[in-house]
Amino acid sequence: MKKVMPAVLIAICLFPALAGRPVAGADDQAADQEAIRQVIQSYLDITEKKDYDAIKKSFHPDAKLMSVGKSGLNQMSLEEWWQRISRIPGNLERKSRISLLEVTGLAAVVRVDYDRSSDYISLLKLDGGWKIVNKTLSTSLAR
Repeated sequence: MKKVMPAVLIAICLFPALAGRPVAGADDQAADQEAIRQVIQSYLDITEKKDYDAIKKSFHPDAKLMSVGKSGLNQMSLEEWWQRISRIPGNLERKSRISLLEVTGLAAVVRVDYDRSSDYISLLKLDGGWKIVNKTLSTSLAR
């Protein structure tokens, strides 16, 4: 009992001093979220402004781009995707909104909503930077 008492007293004395301190890693979490938002903006620039250089800024070279088509699962490489979107005439201006951004350690998921579809984007923190490793397009089934 006598050995426990000093530990309890130390804890009681230190608790008020520690209670006002931010949770360790809160600043890192905010920095990661901001870095992810920048990657997502770079991704949006690819489609909206036809910015080919933004692919390297936002995607890992082995990223997968997926959707459901008439024949089932569609998969595209980054180059196939670029060839497809680069043929769209003019700039593609659409309203987009990040409706979900979750970070756990070195992995994150983002949902970007548009007028008639959503992108579900998985990112990993590799070599100190966030990169998209998977993009899944979801459109309404009632097309």
